Amino acid sequence: MNTESRTYKSLRNSWVALLFYAANLLISFISRKVFINHLGADVLGLNTTASSLLSFLNLAELGIGTAIGVTLYKPLAQKDQTAINEIVSLQGWFYRKVAYVIIAAACILMLFFPKIFGDTGLPLWYAYGSFGVMLFGALISYFVNYRQIVLSANQQQYQITRTYSTALLVKVVFQMIAVSVFQNGYLWWLIMEFVFAILSSWILDYQIRKTCPELDTRTADGATLRKKYPDVITKVKQLFIHKISTFALTQTSPLIIYAYATLTMVTDYANYALITASLMSLFNAIFNGMNASIGNLVAEGDKTRITRVFNELFSFRFLMIATVSYCYFKLATPFVSIWLGAEYALPWDVVLMVTLLFYIRGTREVVDSYINAYGLFFDIWAPAAEAALNVGCSILFGYFWGLTGILGGVLLSQILIIFIWKPILLYHYGFKTSILGYVLMYAKHLALYAVSILLVNQLFKVIPIDPAAGYWQFFVVGAIIAGVFFLLQGGLQYATEQGTRDFANRMWNQVIRRKA
Repeated sequence: MNTESRTYKSLRNSWVALLFYAANLLISFISRKVFINHLGADVLGLNTTASSLLSFLNLAELGIGTAIGVTLYKPLAQKDQTAINEIVSLQGWFYRKVAYVIIAAACILMLFFPKIFGDTGLPLWYAYGSFGVMLFGALISYFVNYRQIVLSANQQQYQITRTYSTALLVKVVFQMIAVSVFQNGYLWWLIMEFVFAILSSWILDYQIRKTCPELDTRTADGATLRKKYPDVITKVKQLFIHKISTFALTQTSPLIIYAYATLTMVTDYANYALITASLMSLFNAIFNGMNASIGNLVAEGDKTRITRVFNELFSFRFLMIATVSYCYFKLATPFVSIWLGAEYALPWDVVLMVTLLFYIRGTREVVDSYINAYGLFFDIWAPAAEAALNVGCSILFGYFWGLTGILGGVLLSQILIIFIWKPILLYHYGFKTSILGYVLMYAKHLALYAVSILLVNQLFKVIPIDPAAGYWQFFVVGAIIAGVFFLLQGGLQYATEQGTRDFANRMWNQVIRRKA
């Protein structure tokens, strides 16, 4: 597969994901108001709780999908259909085992529903109905749609995104109409969930059969195939540790915040965190479509091209994250002030910590994508160390400095593991070269970032419009700051960084010349 087709597929995946991200974001704001008005906040809270319980059960997936995807990159690049069929068959065998575990765990969990949901004031069948239809939708992916991994690993994620996102949009529209028009609106809501789970699954399965007619899976051969592909078992075990540690990490941080901060401060922080989560979802929509292309590139084994593309993606991602991080630090508080009120604004030092955490999380993705492409999951000590540092430092620092200290503890763990260790892991075991080039490249980007911040800060001082004065003023100032910063940072990077120039040339050839 040539570089041009790989780039084109990445762009197509990204554009489709971005389009549906915007559509789903819009429909989610509209539908939430409709559902609250017609179903009530208690019903939505019940659905959120049921979804969280199902997410916990889905930990049983163990990272099998990721391990299978990594294993598929090489046979897909070599067009080894026998190996592809065997690896996907192995996944299907694993997923059936996982599905049976989830079913058993769900049955046990539902025995406690009278205890969990008994005080909600809602009929108990609401809880069983919500959890049941969500469980049914999840099980379909284990029993039927597991074969979608071939589309994802073969740089055709857009087909999966298009199918599921279209079904989601249509489903939500029908649900809004149903709860607004019919009696027993929640029953209709559940029926729509059930029907569209089947419909989207059938459409995706049809697309898989149409796109990959040669795909022939035999899940009954799984017990034999697991011996033929021992690396999959090893990666699953390693990924399981990563998943458990990450789950523990994300679940303990909110508890520490609750322990040290007032409920008001927790709510104020949640407002800022909601903005960063939305921004990160936007970046994921843009960049996640490139992951399979990176895996395909790594499978080809051309080290010069691998590192060149890494430098391109790093420079472009840095430009985007640097721009958004700066704008977030300057504009998040004015936005919260006009959105919710000035009383919900956080101190500048807390906003700085939130911004730095967003920056590290945003810039880490390129390194993580290459680590996943190489299948470097053996550092099971890293997520455990990150979780331990996070919890220990957050408790210690939170005792002295409150919310700022808690976030500082999280930041320290991310710097040591994500910022320092992960690049070392990639360069030593993946690229098999010195990390000095990466250090110098990163240092140059940070130096340019500092210059851009100093220059745009001066511009920010002379703009005669207060961004907190209203939505119109906010968007005017935001557009000016974002545009100027992007052009300045981008211009500096283009003048000094080969990776930025290579990426710009690639986009010119793929987008402008292709249209011409």
